[in-house]
Amino acid sequence: MSKKGRIVCLFGAGAVMPWQAPSTDDIDRLIRESGINVKGSNTKISEYFFNKLKEGDENSKDINFESIINVFEELILYYSSRSPKEKKSLINGMLFEPKFPESILNFSYKGNPNKNSYQLQIPEGVDNIIIPYSYRNEVPELLYFKFLLSLYLDQIKVLISNYAYHTYGKSEINFESQSSKLFSKWMKSLNESNIIRMYTLNYDRLFKVLMERNKISVFEGFDCGEYIPEPNGLKPNLMKIINDFDCNCHYNLHGSIYWGVKTTVNYNLRKPVIVLNRGPSFSINEYPETINIQTGKSTLVSGIISGYNKLFGLSVPPFKQMHSAFDRDCLNADKIYVIGYSLGDEHINNSLITALEYNKNVEIIIVDPGFKKNNLDKILQKFSFGNSRGFKDISSNYTTYMNGRIHIHTIGIEEFMENI
Repeated sequence: MSKKGRIVCLFGAGAVMPWQAPSTDDIDRLIRESGINVKGSNTKISEYFFNKLKEGDENSKDINFESIINVFEELILYYSSRSPKEKKSLINGMLFEPKFPESILNFSYKGNPNKNSYQLQIPEGVDNIIIPYSYRNEVPELLYFKFLLSLYLDQIKVLISNYAYHTYGKSEINFESQSSKLFSKWMKSLNESNIIRMYTLNYDRLFKVLMERNKISVFEGFDCGEYIPEPNGLKPNLMKIINDFDCNCHYNLHGSIYWGVKTTVNYNLRKPVIVLNRGPSFSINEYPETINIQTGKSTLVSGIISGYNKLFGLSVPPFKQMHSAFDRDCLNADKIYVIGYSLGDEHINNSLITALEYNKNVEIIIVDPGFKKNNLDKILQKFSFGNSRGFKDISSNYTTYMNGRIHIHTIGIEEFMENI
């Protein structure tokens, strides 16, 4: 392992706001206003789910687009379950008792589902050329919810493309913005004596592209530079992800709008594979594939992971290998920058907590202007292993925790980079 310093950067949604990235509220609004209607109503199915989730929920302010995505994921689990007992255990924890309202099943079909030869009509009675024929021995309800979930994920990809689209012929990235210049300057400074291991929870290649523009080579799990040369999609270099910890990297822990799903067939077994495409990859071009996560239960395979069942999707390469690399990097880091991340994913938090427990020299630098407003201090208290190590205010926007092992800057990334 290289003797250079080791820097880990973890970027959440707040890190890309200066580049005009969408807020959670923007995505919430888009999802609730998109898709098809409940049968016989002007209410969108996503809005219907949102309202059902809010009913009787004391923490309804925490319900957002990921909550809605999670309902679709649960419905896919339900309809992929073969055992009546499994179906019952799933349905008891969901929104609909004693049975699903037929009004949300706004589809019909042409053909014979019993012979696995049919095409859905969505909405009911309407032919739609983008809806594929079924050929996976799936019940119509399963294909219906897989298709709807894919469409919602595509809507999110459109929003991300508005600020992060980047191909040979066109780019929406503002290379001349103050934020881009500050980020490039910061990375150049870190690169002089450190290995930079970047991990993002966003669905873009923004920081990878900015570094490549500044002649800093960065591996993103696929063998390419600023642009993707392979027109048919690049397969991930899994061996490099799990073995090379001495290169600068940029890994999308929850996927990317550039990641697509291809199906390979080996020994008559179909297997979905994640590939990196030249441009954003939309589900309209792909059959909605699933993988078994338990016997008789499936989840949708997508180039981006959202909702609350992220761990289900993380079993697919290269998600699994990138998360393994994140664990290892945190355990070996000198500093971990956590920027614009609201501490909302337990699997990410666990890696940070483990690093603090076993890596006695690591420092964590949190940058988030909404840290106090969003009560992130209560979440952070879980990081202290039950010891009484309180917060110490150094200035109006700088606080330390755990005897100085955690540094909290309650400012945005741009202001932070100006003063670093």
